[in-house]
Parts: sequence; structure tokens; C-alpha cells
Amino acid sequence: MPVILFILNVLWFVTGGVIAGLAWVLAGVIMAITIIGLPWARSCFMLARFSFWPFGYDIISRDRLTGQDDLGTAYLGGHRLCRHHHRHSLRLATCEARHRLTLSGGQDGDQR
Repeated sequence: MPVILFILNVLWFVTGGVIAGLAWVLAGVIMAITIIGLPWARSCFMLARFSFWPFGYDIISRDRLTGQDDLGTAYLGGHRLCRHHHRHSLRLATCEARHRLTLSGGQDGDQR
């Protein structure tokens, strides 16, 4: 693995990849507990691997690789996990913006 990919992976892991990966592992465990969720559990664990350490991998569709259709993870919780990622990123961005406004003396009053 080239050095730049290693550096990018470490930065990704530290700045949120660990949280995203653990969320996918939890989703995989929950799906593996149910018999109906077993086909999607493997997909969740693969997505966890990509969430922990994404740089240096190529993601291609199963249809292109094997000729079989891909079931996906959307039916049993993938949409909820996706919405969680979006909500969490918006919360973090909002908190960062509020923090910057407060430090610069923005809307929270004059701090001169």
C-alpha cells in the first residue's frame, strides 16, 4: 500500500471512520441475529471494512463481478443507517459553525 493511502486511511479512521465502521458492525450483528437478515449481514460487515479503511479498495457491483444480482442492505435497515450518517454529519457541521460564530463574536453577542 502506498504511503499516501496509508496516511489517508489513518486520517479517515481517526476523524470518523471508526464510528461509521462500528455502526455497520452493529447493523451486521443485529441482522445476523435474525435468520431473515443473514444475507444482508455479510454486506454490512463488508461495508464496515470499507468504512474503517476505505482508501485503496475498489467497489464494484456483484453483477459485474459474478453475474448474480445484488440484494443490497436497503430492505432491512440500510436506509436507516444511511439517514443516521447524514443526520450525524449535519449535527457536527452545525456544531462547528456555531462554535466558530461564538469564537468570532458573531450572533452570541459582542466579545470585544
